[in-house]
Amino acid sequence: MKKIVLLFSLLFSGFALAQFDYARAWGTYFGGYNFEYSCSAIDRDGNVYVGSRVSGQNASTSYYNNPDNHFTTLGAHQTALLLDLSSQTVTNASFLAKFSPQGVLLWSTYIYSGFDYSNLSNISNSESIKAIRCDAQNNVYIYGSTVPSDHYNPNPNGLITQAPTTTINTRFYEAKFTPAGGQVYGKYIYQNTFGDGGFIIPVYDSLGNSYTIGSPSDSFVTLNAFDTTISTYAIEKRDPNGTLLWATYYGNNNDILTYYVIKIVVDASDNIYVTGTQLNPAGVVPSNYYATPNCFQSLNGAIPTANFAVANISKFSSQGQRLWSTYFGPPLSNGGLTLILNIQYYNNFLYIAGTTTATTGIASPGCFQNNKSGGAYVPFQSIDYNYISSDAKDGFLAKFDLNGNRVWGTYYGGELRDDISGLEIKNDKIFVAGNTLSTTNIATPGSYMENHSNSIPCPGCGAYYGTEGENTNKYDLFFAQFTLDGNRSWGSYFGGDRLEYIYSKTSLLLDNDNNIYLFGTTASDNGIATPGAFRTYRNYGAGVENGNFYDNATTNPFLVKFSPLPLGTQKNSLTNIKVYPNPSKNDLIIENETTISTIAVTTLLGQVVATKSCNDNIVQLDMSNLASGIYFIKITSQGLVKNVKVIKE
Repeated sequence: MKKIVLLFSLLFSGFALAQFDYARAWGTYFGGYNFEYSCSAIDRDGNVYVGSRVSGQNASTSYYNNPDNHFTTLGAHQTALLLDLSSQTVTNASFLAKFSPQGVLLWSTYIYSGFDYSNLSNISNSESIKAIRCDAQNNVYIYGSTVPSDHYNPNPNGLITQAPTTTINTRFYEAKFTPAGGQVYGKYIYQNTFGDGGFIIPVYDSLGNSYTIGSPSDSFVTLNAFDTTISTYAIEKRDPNGTLLWATYYGNNNDILTYYVIKIVVDASDNIYVTGTQLNPAGVVPSNYYATPNCFQSLNGAIPTANFAVANISKFSSQGQRLWSTYFGPPLSNGGLTLILNIQYYNNFLYIAGTTTATTGIASPGCFQNNKSGGAYVPFQSIDYNYISSDAKDGFLAKFDLNGNRVWGTYYGGELRDDISGLEIKNDKIFVAGNTLSTTNIATPGSYMENHSNSIPCPGCGAYYGTEGENTNKYDLFFAQFTLDGNRSWGSYFGGDRLEYIYSKTSLLLDNDNNIYLFGTTASDNGIATPGAFRTYRNYGAGVENGNFYDNATTNPFLVKFSPLPLGTQKNSLTNIKVYPNPSKNDLIIENETTISTIAVTTLLGQVVATKSCNDNIVQLDMSNLASGIYFIKITSQGLVKNVKVIKE
């Protein structure tokens, strides 16, 4: 008898650990027409900063500067755009907003140089925010690109407050703002190092030294270098005063240069780890540049029959010497790809996440998902982030020790397209977030949203969000929790009836109270915002509704918060739900404060006679085809369940 009780206890305990123990606290839209979400950060007090690029195509300053749209707050750093973007060659500005932990918009501002564009041509994306970080005093720093420094033209209301210190052209900036939103400075950075190919946000070690990786400019100078041969990447280290300590080229000329796939983190001993992706054209013997002796994975030298791309991880000492390097994600004979979209350091281990078409070399024995679920791979042609839009790709998650040995690895995905770009680890729990077209292998029973909700096509959303055609589903988000051993605790979809998408590594944030924030873009009109939120509707702007879909210009950024359920919360309790009329002859109305995800109708004998997938606070259920009698309505919302007895007349 004791053995039976013990077995039951263990089974029950394991089941409890697998439950979704969060509830949506709030969700809001913000921004408007042509606001493209970009990056986010969280400060020590739990305030969330979100940054967006504003692409001004087909909209004038009268739209962006209209106070009724509430894009900027009164007294903000820059409450109006200084140019009519729709008439300029360069059509971008940036936007920065701060939300409280309760979802209140504290302040929001445009970020814009205000320079003279009249003599510029063919310079796209000149005004773009790429990264945000917060310091210990809750000051906020933003990083991005702006007008090249050879066109510097001071503007009292503009972004750049400090003139360039060299005649060498650069586009990258750092700007500092106080917690209240006042600008402290704006300056060009990397004026002699990184070129137009892009850079990523610097990371800092325990002594305040900064490390940055990016595309070297023609004037890049090596110092104490690991590699002096000109290549795709360059890495540099500077002390807190900006003095260069070391600088090195790194990589080969077949690397994919995009800030989606180059990442850098620092460990507790001030070693750094960088990731990237090596492209290997068809018919060319692949380089083994990123493989050190006895590494986890090297390339076999076979000539590929199609293009393939394989990820890599490298470790450098604080003095700039490479300690080890390995590939991750073997190529397929007919082409393939593996992209690391995020890397995190936690308690002397590395965790990576991304997307892959590889069928070997990813998963370890006994892992959560041993096999890739996606379909047959179609070799890619273009060197662009869009080439990962094959239904053959699954997300992946893997753990390495600091010597480059894989501890475990797992796929995470269903029958269609999946990727993981959000990755955070706190309190010995791994959280991931990504995009999915799949309807299987994503969500767990009792999660916030058990079913893929995207049912209305979005053909105007363009190739970036999928190219299957006008009558297919589009992306939902998903988020999940794993243990440090690689076992999934729970997984959930998130989204409305149209498109949701993320691509930033900061699309998933955790605060010190274990709250989860998701940040992305959406074309949905339901399932996103909560009652009383800062903005409960999608701002269409000049977007055009066309039948059952909206064009891509009508996507809006969104921010949503999930909070842990209090200890002792019953998973089968929903307190404020309304079901009426009861008794009912035909239609039954079910109303709740939070989004209802599923409804099931059962008889007194437990037979399920009707089910409905939902994504709204108010649901109408057709009871007309049911025989008269007593039924139970099982209602699921945010992982909580309630059964209501109803009478069908």
